[in-house]
Amino acid sequence: MLSAYGISRSGNRAEAILDGILGRIMHSETSDNGVIFVWQPEQKPDEYNVYRVSEQNENRRNIDDISSKEILNAVIQVLSEQGGMQKSDLIKESAKKFGFTRTGTLIDTTVGFAVDNAIKNGKLVVSQDGKITDKT
Repeated sequence: MLSAYGISRSGNRAEAILDGILGRIMHSETSDNGVIFVWQPEQKPDEYNVYRVSEQNENRRNIDDISSKEILNAVIQVLSEQGGMQKSDLIKESAKKFGFTRTGTLIDTTVGFAVDNAIKNGKLVVSQDGKITDKT
């Protein structure tokens, strides 16, 4: 949230102010590997079914600023367009949906977490040949 307002480094004071503000407004929170994502009151994270892409490179979000729920929506879009895929290919194609042309450790880990979580929760399935598909 701080980076959305141009604050690149946060200290104890900035975090205390943000915590105080969040404590007074209605919101939902989800956590991905210890990273907390804050949702607007009208948003229901379990029903969130879109992913947002910036048309301009300078406004592109970092992959670790994107919730696994939103990443999963891009993953499902990729699977609907291309069918079952191996995990590594699925990660690459899903990252492209957010404007990333190359993957690295952070993208592999973040998108991989979303895929693994969806498999664990039964939203995606892995076939015997290792291809991942959408359960629907």
